[in-house]
Amino acid sequence: MNLRAIVPGFEPFHIETSEAVYTGLVAGQTADVTVIKTAGNTEMRIPQKNIRSITPGAISVMPEGLDSALTKSELLDLLAFLQAQNGNEFLEAAKH
Repeated sequence: MNLRAIVPGFEPFHIETSEAVYTGLVAGQTADVTVIKTAGNTEMRIPQKNIRSITPGAISVMPEGLDSALTKSELLDLLAFLQAQNGNEFLEAAKH
């Protein structure tokens, strides 16, 4: 099973501004700001006027090796949680 598959609704995005590139989950957007959640669940508000581009990321935000750090029971709990969030699409896609 590919545990690095990107779960729908948890896709990371790269937001490029004149100062930096930020990576996180888009938590909301208005005409004035894009709100992202970055590592550590930190929320950032980026003014739309500062954004040069927003591109989808190709790598899951799940930490590399997380599956080997969890017990079998914890891993099953994580998979059950992800399935509950997004239906069977995640588990079906991960099988391929």
